Amino acid sequence: MSPVREQHYAVIGSGPSGMACASALLESGARVTVIDVGRDLAPEREAKRTALAERSPREWSGAERAWLTSDLQRLGDGVPVKRLFGDEFVYSGAKWTLLNGQPPKNFGQWPSQALGGLSRVWGAALKRFDAQDLASWPIPLGTLERHYAAVEGRFAQTLRSVPVNDALPLSPQAHNLLSRCQARQSALRKLGVKVRRASLAVSD
Repeated sequence: MSPVREQHYAVIGSGPSGMACASALLESGARVTVIDVGRDLAPEREAKRTALAERSPREWSGAERAWLTSDLQRLGDGVPVKRLFGDEFVYSGAKWTLLNGQPPKNFGQWPSQALGGLSRVWGAALKRFDAQDLASWPIPLGTLERHYAAVEGRFAQTLRSVPVNDALPLSPQAHNLLSRCQARQSALRKLGVKVRRASLAVSD
């Protein structure tokens, strides 16, 4: 019996790295326990989310749609933070993980404290990059094919069924930001900055 099969492993965190590690260990036959901070959506928001999930999106009112799409806010330093169903629980308590309770200079995200980090926070970043995304990378697109396939094999059909080049509708916040960047393309190019739409995995 291999040493891996004889062990019981604890994986800390349920983000992409934690889930990849746990999956690899499970496939080797090991016992695995995932330990997560476990912060969750406030009960009243969870009840509202559940009620919406039980109805077709075509039946949602304008006010309900506004509630779902009002997730972006700015911290005091101007850094945008994406909330989940209007709740900041994914970042609640995260300051103790940072030096002096603040992210490093030019660091634009808080560490997540959410239960189910991959599905609650990071899962939307798993869709494949297209050739334009990787044009300036030293890694050819084809080199990533088997790795993309391996990741997609672990997730729901939704991730595998969204074509790479599908243009997903922008949120009002994203549209505003993209418009501002496009109006300043010349200045941004001089800084070596390129801005374009992101590819995200979303459900139907």
